[in-house]
Amino acid sequence: SANAPAASVVHAGSGTATAEALLKPVPTPDLGRLPAAQASDLRLARTTFDTKRKELIGPVLAEAYALLGAAYASNGFDAVADVALENASLLAPEDGRWVYARGVLARKQKQAAVAQNFFDLALQLDQEYLPIRVAVARSKIDNGDLEGARKLIEPYAAKHADQAYPHAMLGDIALRQKRNAEAVSRFQRALAIEPRATRLYARLAEAQTAAGDAAAAAQSRAKAGPVEPVLPDPIAVGLGEGVSAAAPD
Repeated sequence: SANAPAASVVHAGSGTATAEALLKPVPTPDLGRLPAAQASDLRLARTTFDTKRKELIGPVLAEAYALLGAAYASNGFDAVADVALENASLLAPEDGRWVYARGVLARKQKQAAVAQNFFDLALQLDQEYLPIRVAVARSKIDNGDLEGARKLIEPYAAKHADQAYPHAMLGDIALRQKRNAEAVSRFQRALAIEPRATRLYARLAEAQTAAGDAAAAAQSRAKAGPVEPVLPDPIAVGLGEGVSAAAPD
């Protein structure tokens, strides 16, 4: 595969040279449809990249390509952005961020199967960036593999006990699995961490009703609001995709 020769980029000059030889030129799109100020900013980003590019190698050059890709993607040039991100992955093949970014671009373009392949690969490379894990878990949920999704999110929630989002997601999974007591506990934990996430009260009420606690469910329902727990995803935001919500679509 194209990635295999680039595997030694971080460690060896010859690997860097091989990866550089595989890089694709990033197209220069017509910026005529953009407002003048945005077009000017994007031209400056490209000029800065083109000027600095010859001084950079390996992971530092990969990051420069990724930033260029984000600049194009946030202005709607997803195909151009993908070329830049493919180059980033070639230069830093063990950095899951750029693989995930390519998945986000594919998702933006409604290429679900392509996106999923990138997300699965990104998870092999990066176990810590929660949105990667969430993307893979959501795919499992969509395919009816609730247990597989739970096994992906549960160890992360145990390791990062201060984050509401994984607890909320585990609550949703438990509710679907009819493990109602666990669902109640997960939603309560998420709300204790992130009290602003008032939409969780509706799901907590559903779990409490299923567990036979009508009084508690009525209290929870009265507190329900519109706010989901936040999944911080600076990579997706940088590529022009909105912040995700905890509940599956």
